[in-house]
Amino acid sequence: MKKRIILSVIALALLTPSAWGQTEKVVRQSQTETKADAHKQALIEKQRQREAAERARREKEEAERKAAEEWKKQQQEEIDQQYQQELEAKKKEEEHRQFVKDSLEKAAKMSGDLVELKDYTVDSQGRKRYHCKGFTILLISEISAEVMPSLDNKIDPVVVIPTKVRLDGREYTVTKIGVRAFHWKHVTSVTVPPTINEIKSEAFTYCNITSIALTDKLRTIGDNAFEHCSLTSVSLPNVTTLGSEAFSGCGSLESVVLSPRLKTIGKDTFRDCGKLKSIELPQGLRSIGSWAFGGCSSLTSLVIPSSVQSIGWGAFSGCRGLKTITIPAALTNIGERAFENSNSAEVILVGSDGSSRKTDGRTYFNNNKK
Repeated sequence: MKKRIILSVIALALLTPSAWGQTEKVVRQSQTETKADAHKQALIEKQRQREAAERARREKEEAERKAAEEWKKQQQEEIDQQYQQELEAKKKEEEHRQFVKDSLEKAAKMSGDLVELKDYTVDSQGRKRYHCKGFTILLISEISAEVMPSLDNKIDPVVVIPTKVRLDGREYTVTKIGVRAFHWKHVTSVTVPPTINEIKSEAFTYCNITSIALTDKLRTIGDNAFEHCSLTSVSLPNVTTLGSEAFSGCGSLESVVLSPRLKTIGKDTFRDCGKLKSIELPQGLRSIGSWAFGGCSSLTSLVIPSSVQSIGWGAFSGCRGLKTITIPAALTNIGERAFENSNSAEVILVGSDGSSRKTDGRTYFNNNKK
């Protein structure tokens, strides 16, 4: 080995300058080629890496696409399954309702006051309104229901309100007639069940009903409930709350029986009931509102109970037919124009001891500035 190295050194030493330069040139060229090969290999490696990354990206996209399609397929299958379940549930519910209806039909026919609920519409407030003939039913608690307006505006002149309704085997008592239940409908006859305890505002406004039987359980009549109806008579045996304009404009109303439990007659309650001939105000009544009987031109006599503490503005204005007015002598809270146009009437003042004295309307109202 040492000998070979010595010979290589001697050979290099024996090279001429021109040979040495040529050798150096070859070495540099070799180094350049080596660098070029390395650069080329680096470029090839980068290209390979790019191609591998592109393949990986495409494979990922393909996997994601397949996963999305699979998820979409699963979602559609779930939706289809849910839809089928809903159809089955609806079918079973319908079958159950039909079964209940069929099994109770005989009892419903015998009682005549039971309605089986079936079809309904969801109103703007998200409530289920069950369809009946000429109205809808709203379930307001676990035991009671309320009559509501019809949603299809169909006119049915004869209305029979049931005492009870039934849904899925559970009975609900109909206790209320709701706001505008029959407002401006061409209703001529209404059968009200004995379970009704409240008739709400404008329930029968502008109806053509001539009579209505209101039972002992009725306690509240709302504002404008019977405004401009064709009623000829009405009895309110246990009504404790009578709203403003409740019977205003009932031009055919001739007689009214008020409850002995009534404490207040509201504003305009019987205004412009031009055919009302008599009204017995109950002992216990405390106040009579403004224009409560204004325009009741057919009234011929009036007795104000001793319990009345105030009479509102114009309460009996326009009652030109009044011939006698009996007023507690102690009553002084009488509103302006309360008895306007009643100057010709005879006024009987009744004292707390039962004594009475008479005067003419002109003198009394002028002295009291009414």
